[in-house]
Amino acid sequence: MNFLIGLAMMGHLISVLLRSANIARSKVDIPSSINLGVFMMIYMISLPILQSKFNKIGQKQSP
Repeated sequence: MNFLIGLAMMGHLISVLLRSANIARSKVDIPSSINLGVFMMIYMISLPILQSKFNKIGQKQSP
C-alpha cells in the first residue's frame, strides 16, 4: 500500500512540476532547457524530504 501511495505522490509531484514549467514558460520568455534545469534542481532538492516522510510513514506502520 505504501508503494502505491508513493507512486501516486511522485506522479502528482511530476504533474505539478510540468504544469508549473508550462506556466513559467508561457509567462517568461526563457529557453526551455534552463526552465527544465531549474525545475529538475527543485525536484532533486525536494526528493530527500519526500523520502524522509515516506520513511516515517513506514516506521509508523511497522509492527
